[in-house]
Amino acid sequence: MKKKAFSKNKLYTLIALLFIIGILGFLQANSAQYSYQISILERSAIYAVVAVSMNLLTGFTGLFSLGQAGFMAIGAYTVAILTIPVDTRASVYYVDGIAPFLANFQCPYWLALIIAGLFAAGVAALIGIPVLRLKKRLSGNCNSGIFRDHPCGNRCATVE
Repeated sequence: MKKKAFSKNKLYTLIALLFIIGILGFLQANSAQYSYQISILERSAIYAVVAVSMNLLTGFTGLFSLGQAGFMAIGAYTVAILTIPVDTRASVYYVDGIAPFLANFQCPYWLALIIAGLFAAGVAALIGIPVLRLKKRLSGNCNSGIFRDHPCGNRCATVE
């Protein structure tokens, strides 16, 4: 039986991955000095996830919807609420305060990420069940309109 040779493409991919992991490790070790570069990489990763989700939704299914940006915002806001240190919450929520059951609750980032993902998925399911009954263009308009007509105005989603 003939053994498959390790192709050049796999080798180049492995070298590139090791190089990227090395750069990320260096940046993490020197995070105080390279906080701006880390911030740029984090935002780039977030936008890459958004681009892939838009490609999956619009490219493969043919549905037009801007609603996933709103669901992503719900998840991000949930992570922010759950990870704010308890001692600084008074300075963050100085206008209306915070719900009493969240006032003294803080969790680690990885747990907040899981909770926020499940919460955003639940909200998406609640909104998605009736929206999925609509056809083509109406589903995109309905999904976008839900976030545009939110009490915070057009700040929730940029929909024209």
